[in-house]
Amino acid sequence: MKYILTLILTMAFTSTSQAECNVGAETALSFMNNYKKFSDDSMLRKTKESTGHWIKSSKEVTDKFKSSYKKIVADANKADPEMGLDSDPIFDAQDYPDKGFKILSCDDKSNLVTLNGKDWQKFKVVVKVVNAESGWLVDG
Repeated sequence: MKYILTLILTMAFTSTSQAECNVGAETALSFMNNYKKFSDDSMLRKTKESTGHWIKSSKEVTDKFKSSYKKIVADANKADPEMGLDSDPIFDAQDYPDKGFKILSCDDKSNLVTLNGKDWQKFKVVVKVVNAESGWLVDG
């Protein structure tokens, strides 16, 4: 009887943790696809908004993410004023999938979400999410 009760409780806890992880994964997916759309619009000159301003106004990321992004860009511009960053720090690449991202996996212990390209399976990005008071947010 103890074994059955332990098994049921373990399954219930795992399901809850995975369900929460899936909500966090959806937040990561939404953010990355929104960022991809912004990047496309920026490249096609459909927006004049800077990436820094877009990040700063995003409601899908933590304040820590916003300040880390700002510091990374500032440090790169200070180190090399002419070039700055030679790749996008969010995509961690110069190119990115044309058709956006899909969820590949979610680790409910670390809250790390792995996304890959819909049309570029080998393109992967790992996103850290946190469950904040306002809901799930991207933190790294």
